[in-house]
Amino acid sequence: VDWDGYSVSAFGMSVKELGASGSDLDIELGAKSANSPATVQVSEVKYSTTDAAGDVVVTARLSGVAFTPDSAVDGTVVQTPPNAPTLTLTARSKPQLDTGASAGVAGTWTLALSGDSAEGSGWVAGSDLTVTVSPPSGTNCDGNDYLYFVGTPTVDVASSSGTSANPSVSASVTNDGACASTQPNELKLSFANAVYFDGTSTGTVEITVGDVRYAVGTTASAIGTGDVGVAASFSESPSTVDVADASNATIVVTPGHSGTPPSGSGTPPGETSTPPIESGTPPSGSGTSLAVQADTPPVTVLQDASDAAISPVHVVGSARTHVPVGYVCFTLSGSYFDTSASATVTAAAGNGSVGAAVTYQSDAGTGATTATFQVTKASTTQDEYTLTGLAVDAETKTGPVPVTATYGASPTCTQDSVVIGSVTAFTVASTPATRIYGATPDATAAAELEHQFDAVGTHCPGRPGARPVVLATDARYPDALASAYLESSLGTGELLTPTRSLSAATASAIRVEGVTQVYIVGGPLAVSTAVSQKLEDTLAYDCGGTTPLTSDGPVHIEVTRIWGATEYETAQWVAEYPPSSDVGSLDVSGAYAGANSTGGTGKYNDTSGNESVAPATSSTLPTAIVATGRTFQDAESASVLSYVERLPILLTTSSSLSPQVSSAVSNLAIKQVVVVGGPLAVSDKVVSSLESLGVSVLRIAGHDASDTSVQLADFEMASRAGHLGAGWDGSGGVTVARGDYFTDGLAGAVVAAGAGRTHTHAPEPLLLCADPTTVGQYLSGFLDEAGRSGIDGDAADRVVSLTVLGGPQAVSPSVVTAMIGDL
Repeated sequence: VDWDGYSVSAFGMSVKELGASGSDLDIELGAKSANSPATVQVSEVKYSTTDAAGDVVVTARLSGVAFTPDSAVDGTVVQTPPNAPTLTLTARSKPQLDTGASAGVAGTWTLALSGDSAEGSGWVAGSDLTVTVSPPSGTNCDGNDYLYFVGTPTVDVASSSGTSANPSVSASVTNDGACASTQPNELKLSFANAVYFDGTSTGTVEITVGDVRYAVGTTASAIGTGDVGVAASFSESPSTVDVADASNATIVVTPGHSGTPPSGSGTPPGETSTPPIESGTPPSGSGTSLAVQADTPPVTVLQDASDAAISPVHVVGSARTHVPVGYVCFTLSGSYFDTSASATVTAAAGNGSVGAAVTYQSDAGTGATTATFQVTKASTTQDEYTLTGLAVDAETKTGPVPVTATYGASPTCTQDSVVIGSVTAFTVASTPATRIYGATPDATAAAELEHQFDAVGTHCPGRPGARPVVLATDARYPDALASAYLESSLGTGELLTPTRSLSAATASAIRVEGVTQVYIVGGPLAVSTAVSQKLEDTLAYDCGGTTPLTSDGPVHIEVTRIWGATEYETAQWVAEYPPSSDVGSLDVSGAYAGANSTGGTGKYNDTSGNESVAPATSSTLPTAIVATGRTFQDAESASVLSYVERLPILLTTSSSLSPQVSSAVSNLAIKQVVVVGGPLAVSDKVVSSLESLGVSVLRIAGHDASDTSVQLADFEMASRAGHLGAGWDGSGGVTVARGDYFTDGLAGAVVAAGAGRTHTHAPEPLLLCADPTTVGQYLSGFLDEAGRSGIDGDAADRVVSLTVLGGPQAVSPSVVTAMIGDL
């Protein structure tokens, strides 16, 4: 293990970096005042490794000084290749396929991979998972006893958590040697990147394999009837593969066939010359080779959700049996179709025709449980009919909601109906609204910190020996507005306190979280010297707050104050306190496009305010956030963007650019500024002044503070590949705080960012409701779209949960209920 990257900084003394060679990093220490503490910090550490495995141990050596302890573990090198994860392959449905099918549609597979970081599980780039299929007889590709893939199935990573990276997977088909090259009986899933399970508990990856189609042998006596055989193997070893439920199709004898192979060109014994049924009369007997498919991709809706969009449903025929002329009905069990949705039906395959109308039927005294369409002309080739644009009103019962497909001659599908099959249409999830709050503003900030760092074992902020927290006054908001960038740099969150004394809730959180360093943001008029002195006299505790730390005597909390004469200066010094290399960069050139009806410019601007033209370069640019220092809402909403992307927040007056912003832009080599707020908050004159500094200016603004938070959310979740925004992956949730007062959301960036060691998740927007009793039209509209089709229309960013910052007096239960209803 060798050094491959690092940044050296110090507090309480000067240092000189002598450089790294192999496994050694040499640092020359400068003078230190007697009887005062000093810390040397090595951050942004990267290592290069060969074939080492196990813990990376860092040992400190200083002539004449004994360290206690003298070494620490700074990571683990997992085995290469790693232990294979546990794999479970299951089929979500099992359609029936005819003998002789040329492209029979099978069910969708779900592949679940799970592993534990302690076991070193994962895989290296180039690993393959191979799924081999065969007819029920078990013998494949011997004359007419064949079963193989037609076309290449689709593969999609549905979700991943507790992993080092999002898996990149592709699909291809091949054969195992028993079949010819034109008869691929193997599906190979290839993993393009290395992935390790690095969560604190078991990590998971779920992969969906869809559009599986088979060619099936013509002779039932040779291929057998029953479930398709499935075997799976992973290229890494050892591996565990569960294929007990993986058969995604059942082979049946085509109606009218005896199973005896044809002799010559004549009609086989026992078979009539009747063509496949196409006249609307259902096949005789209880079997049918039609199949129903739904819930691809899988959709989860909330309890009591209204007008929630679901995935399309399909009826799929085979090469020999087709959907007849008549009516096809889809009936839900446990929820209702929303009849106001614009559902449409199309003939996705084959040469059949359908009527344009989708009609609904209701049970007596209930909502519409059935959606119906008409087949006006049956196909003579393999067919598929797809119903899209469906929406549902969910009931309170949670779990999968099945949909049953039938067909018959009656538009009510109650007479002479034939059941095609039943599959899951969507899943109802319990109402996931989580509140984080305390009895006071300071207690709420403490609860937010403790929600992300649960103070168990090593779950406290920072790391053993250097556990920092940021502290600001609860009386005013400007100092705390700029703190998210510092919190992110330190790997911690924020606490609040009254000006004159340290609040009990804050003191308790400092002890329980094992805080050893407090960074006060704001001068003595914001957080008094009495508070800082109190902290310096306070013993530091271990993580969990049970035992005081000792090192040749009691260890007291180290206090650093960052402040200026005004809130604008304080924001500047906060921005310049971390190394300038900490400043994040964004390429959001696509977000500059467009103009709105009021004359303003920018994709995420609803106001008349202007911005720059798009940057000439397509590369990422060092970026800062600029907001007004006169109100809190815009900077508070942007605090999550600051935390996640490491973007300093600078404050300005509305009418003219604060000189502190100019200085910070120059000192930090900022090339792009995101202005949050409309022209009443940050005027066009300020934008012009920023442009004169040589920076590109993107404005994100709404009609009011709540709308601005909505515009910012769209920007945060927009495509990074399209340079439209920050490109955050959806967490499935959003965080909400009241928009008329600052204390609950002021320290909430760490929660919405998903930072910490406990409740980690993909970052999610911080949105503002109008006030404690009102959602507000902009937030309501946003949640409605986010719950139906995803943030900014991206289905991958659908919102199904809320985290509310503040108690019932801050965001009332009625507002929470209304927001859930919007979802």
